[in-house]
Amino acid sequence: IPDGNLEPDENFFVEFTPLAGEVTFNRADQKVEVTILNDDVDSPGEIVVPGDMAVLESTGTITLWVERITGTLGDIDLGYEFQTNTTQGTLDYTATNGNLSWGNGVGGKQPISVTIVDDGTFEPNESFIIKFTLSGADTFFGGDDETEVTILDDGAPAETSEFSLPGDITVTEFVGNATMTVTRTQGTHVPVTIECETLPGTPGPFTATPFSDYVGLRETLTWDDPTVMEQSYIIYIVPDDGPEEVESLTIQCSAITPNETFENGNSAISVSIRSEDLPYINIGEDRTVPLAEVFSINANAFPFISTLNTRWEWEAPAPSARIYNPTGRPSDIEIYEEGTYTLNIMASVNGFPMVLADSVELTVSDALTPWEIVLPDNRDLTLSETNTEFSFLVGRKNGSPGRVGLQYEYIMDTTDPDDFTDLSKQSIAWDGPDQNDSEQLVPMKDDPSMEAIETARIQFTITEGNAFLQAHAPAVRSVNRTITIRSDDILLN
Repeated sequence: IPDGNLEPDENFFVEFTPLAGEVTFNRADQKVEVTILNDDVDSPGEIVVPGDMAVLESTGTITLWVERITGTLGDIDLGYEFQTNTTQGTLDYTATNGNLSWGNGVGGKQPISVTIVDDGTFEPNESFIIKFTLSGADTFFGGDDETEVTILDDGAPAETSEFSLPGDITVTEFVGNATMTVTRTQGTHVPVTIECETLPGTPGPFTATPFSDYVGLRETLTWDDPTVMEQSYIIYIVPDDGPEEVESLTIQCSAITPNETFENGNSAISVSIRSEDLPYINIGEDRTVPLAEVFSINANAFPFISTLNTRWEWEAPAPSARIYNPTGRPSDIEIYEEGTYTLNIMASVNGFPMVLADSVELTVSDALTPWEIVLPDNRDLTLSETNTEFSFLVGRKNGSPGRVGLQYEYIMDTTDPDDFTDLSKQSIAWDGPDQNDSEQLVPMKDDPSMEAIETARIQFTITEGNAFLQAHAPAVRSVNRTITIRSDDILLN
C-alpha cells in the first residue's frame, strides 16, 4: 500500500503451515521475508501541534510536544505566542513566547514548557491559548494552528462563600421570562445554598401584582461543583391587555448554609415591568380648516399614562405649515397651502418606539387674502442740530402667506436735496406667514441758515405680491406721504 510518507524500508513475513497430508518444505524456517523499499520523494512535511487539554492548577510545569511528520525537506521555523484568553497572564501561568526550528532532513518532536501558577484562590476554570505560526519550507499544519489549555481550579477551600447579584432589571411585558443570574465570586468546594423569592416592589399604585403581572416562586440555588460559578433564578412575566405605568417587584435572596455573604451587602434587586400598550388616543373627526389661520386640534388619551409621549407627523405630501406644539397635545396649527392633508399623532409609553395612534384628514380651501399695507401718516418735522433724523413704520396685516415687496423714494417739492443724506430708492420685503412691521430710519442734514418751511414727499409703491395700500382700492399701487420740515434757526441782526 503506497502511503506517501518518507520513511525507512519496512518488512513483514509470510509463514507457511501444513494443514493436512505429507508436506515438506525446501526451507527449514517455513517463512518468507518481504521487504518494502520506500520510493517516496522527501517533502517539507507537516507540523502537528498538541490538541486542547485541561490541567489542574496544582500541576506545576507541563510540557507540550510539537512534531514534524511525513517529511523533512528544507528548514522550518515555528513561532508560538501565548494569549491570556480568560486567565490573568502571569498570575495564572508562566511562559515565554518563542520559536522552534527543524533543519533540512530533521523531523521529530520538540518541547514547549509552561508553569501553571497555583494562586490558592477559588475561581472559575480559566484558559490560555498558544498560537503557532509557520515560516520557511512549504509545509503546513496537520490540524489546528493553536492549542487551548484549560486550568482546572483545585485550590484550597475558602472559609466564606460570596455571591454577587446583577443590577436592577427592566423587562417588557411580553418578554416571557425574566432571569436573574447569581454569581459565586468566591467560596469553597463544599456545597452551598441560597434561597431567592419574589416580593412586592416599593409600595404604591405601580407595584406589580403576583399572578396578575408575574409568577415567581421561592427557590433554592445550590452550588455543589467548584467549576460552576453561576445559577439562575427565573420568574414568568404575565402579559395583560391595557395601558399601564411601569410596575415593579423585588427579588430577595438569603443565605441558607453557613459562611455566606453577598457582595457589598446587596441581597435584593428590583425588576421593572414596562407595558407597551397605548392608551386610547383620539384627535377628532376629519375637518375643513381655514387657510393661513391658526386652529386647534385636541388629542385626548384615556387612561392617562405619565410616560405617554406624542408627536405630530404629516403624511406625504406635507403642506407648508406650522405646528406650534409639535411634541405635545393639544396643538395649534397653521397651514399655508390649499389642499387635503393627513396629520398623524404618533405615541409611545414607557420608552417604547413611537407608533401611529390616530389620524385626521384636513381640507384647506380658501381664496388668497391680499395683505393690507399699513403706511405712516403725513409728518410735520422741526429740523435742528439735535434732530437730524426721523423714522417711520411700514407694516402688513391680514393676508395669506406669500412674499410682498414695497419700494419707497423721496420726491423734492420745496426742499433742498441737501437736506437728505440718502435719496436713493429703498426696498422692504416680507416673506412667509409673519405679519410684521419694518422701521425705516431717514437721516437728514441741518442747514444752519434760517429757511422757510419746506416740504417733500415719500412715495410708496407695491413692487410684488398680493397686497393693497391701506384705505385704497387694490388697483392703486402707489401713494405719497408728505413731510413738512421747519427750521429752528434764528437770524441775528
